[in-house]
Amino acid sequence: RSNGAAAASRICIHGYARDPSDDDDDNGEVDVSAVEDLLDLRTRALRRGDHGLADELREELYEIHGVRVWDSERMWTSSRGESG
Repeated sequence: RSNGAAAASRICIHGYARDPSDDDDDNGEVDVSAVEDLLDLRTRALRRGDHGLADELREELYEIHGVRVWDSERMWTSSRGESG
């Protein structure tokens, strides 16, 4: 749990929060630091109006890291624990 607290206290420009119900840290499959970095890059791309790059980064978040991003809620969650 201390890892989750450390991740929550990290200051990032993206303004997204990890869904509190996402407990994937237990199996260690999500590289939170890499996810935070990609969300920062995606936010910068959106601020520049580079929606193509932002879409590519969103796809990378899902395909490589198993992370889904909800822009309207400013939230992300891991799908690694989902079966199927």
